[in-house]
Amino acid sequence: MDRVVLAGCVLLVAFGVLIGVGLNSTEELSKQVRNAFELLNFTGGIVTAAVAVAALTSWRRQFRHSGKYESLRNFKLSLDGGWAAEKLMDKLLGQIKMIHMSDQVYDTMKIHENIADHQKDWDAQCRKVELAWKEMSLYFDQSELSTFKITNRDIYQMVQSEFYRLLNTGAAGSYIEISDIICEFTPKIRWMTKSLNSDTEVLMKKLLR
Repeated sequence: MDRVVLAGCVLLVAFGVLIGVGLNSTEELSKQVRNAFELLNFTGGIVTAAVAVAALTSWRRQFRHSGKYESLRNFKLSLDGGWAAEKLMDKLLGQIKMIHMSDQVYDTMKIHENIADHQKDWDAQCRKVELAWKEMSLYFDQSELSTFKITNRDIYQMVQSEFYRLLNTGAAGSYIEISDIICEFTPKIRWMTKSLNSDTEVLMKKLLR
């Protein structure tokens, strides 16, 4: 970009010199000056086009860089630290305990109805993070995204797996195994979301260098 501007300055200086020469010259020299003017005019057009292309390229690069950072920021803001998943599992655990303590029939349909609000919150959180990930995918290629050790889809699959594991274990009435599932789940979801958050911050810092 700087070289193109320098070339434009040189042409302007040359243009001034030719004007000075052309003011006091013979007819033959004037003809040569006119030819030089035409050449300069043509060259100036090329330089102008080059400046425009360089400026557009620079603008696109800055725009993409800004888009990358903003998409990372939006993704980071979409993460909730595993809060929605933990609330869903806690609610499910509460329903299982209540059924067993009151000797009610273990009705999975009823359980789903009773935890519907928490299920909606979890689904909404998943959609929000997925949309933020898709936005990020527009700016980063696959090799750049491979920086993430954990993705939001890994978290979704883990939560769904543990949810149905707890639901089915509750039907069997194994309290020890139920406690083990919750004890394993909480640190796992927190570690996964923390890892996702940390990897996002690493990419953000790289863009600021």
